[in-house]
Formats: sequence, structure tokens, C-alpha cells
Amino acid sequence: ASWISVQSSDGTLLYASFPSSILLDDKVSYSTIYTNKKDEGIVDMIIQAFNRSVIVDPNFSILLSPPKKDGFDSSCVSPSSLGGGGISWQNAVIGAVVCACATAAGIVGFAVWQKRSRANISKRRRAIELVDKP
Repeated sequence: ASWISVQSSDGTLLYASFPSSILLDDKVSYSTIYTNKKDEGIVDMIIQAFNRSVIVDPNFSILLSPPKKDGFDSSCVSPSSLGGGGISWQNAVIGAVVCACATAAGIVGFAVWQKRSRANISKRRRAIELVDKP
């Protein structure tokens, strides 16, 4: 399959893929795809002669990209919008503290679960030993 992209003036990107195999009169055949370099919106498909029908299964997708403002891509974050210097050290410290607390809570939770699990296994063993004794 060959992929072709066309960009409109408002920033919309259209991608199209045309398979090389098609159905001509209910039989598999092959096609050749050409694009006109001067006008990217025109696609030429060369196929064999047919009597009744041609089935082509193209794949189209569209991407919407925001327009650029003053030469700057608006999908990126400008350094001035982050307070002048990017992410501040306070945010990094807060993130580290939250991560450390979550890790500690996970370790404590696992230890409690493991202790309860071992206690249940010990109870089951004692119950089995009592049943087995005459």
C-alpha cells in the first residue's frame, strides 16, 4: 500500500492509503498508484480493463493540527508560560514526596497482607492436624 498525505491551508492533514490489490469482476487483480507532484490532491490509479465492477478499499485518516501563532507551534509550551524558568524546584520536591509516600504505603500494605496470609496458613495447618489426629 502507498501512503499519500495532503495538507490543507487550515492545517488539516489527510492521509490516504491505496492497496495494490483490488477486485476486478470478482477476481483479485493489482493496481499501480501514481500521484501528481504538482497537485497532491490528485491520485491516478492504473488498473486492467473490466466488464462489471471494480472494488477498491482505500484507507483514509485525518489529523487536525492547531495553527501556528507567530511562528511558534501552539502545541508546544513556551518557557514564558511556565513562570520564566520551566518547572520550578518546588514542584519537583512535591512530586518526590508524593512518590515516596505512595511507595511507603505500598510496602506497608504488602507487609500487612503477607503477615495475614501467613497467619491464615498457620490456622489451616493446625485445623488439618487436629482433624487428622484420632
